[in-house]
Amino acid sequence: MFQKLFVFILVALLVSLSCGKGKAPREEAETPAVTEAEPEAAPSKPEVTESLVKADGLPTTAGGYTVQLGAFRDKYVAQDIASQMISRGYKGYVQKAQISGIGLVYRVRVGAYTTQDKARSVKREILNRYTMGGWIDRYVPPSEITVKVS
Repeated sequence: MFQKLFVFILVALLVSLSCGKGKAPREEAETPAVTEAEPEAAPSKPEVTESLVKADGLPTTAGGYTVQLGAFRDKYVAQDIASQMISRGYKGYVQKAQISGIGLVYRVRVGAYTTQDKARSVKREILNRYTMGGWIDRYVPPSEITVKVS
């Protein structure tokens, strides 16, 4: 009885191993997560302000909310992430901030939303689609001026 079971398992293992020989591994199609919000607009080319990435169409006055994806000391890391978000259809931008006790950082932010609910929805969408966490902050338009935070 055990000998037959052993032979059956061995044959099944050999058959399963031999079926994949000579073929490239099959990639599974990724199923997109169901989300509540759509990106703000179609991808646009990033605008450079003092060498900082900024999507077209962002409001020029403060007010409302934005999603901050991170703050980095390396400007080029921040630029890369913001550019990726723009290419994915979000209004991404980089904002310089001087933080006391830390120094100069480059914030990667997405969008300008009139309500916290809309900003939360976009934050959830980005987390689900791209596994990037973030938080909601007040929107301040990107500019050449460094934001000072104490």
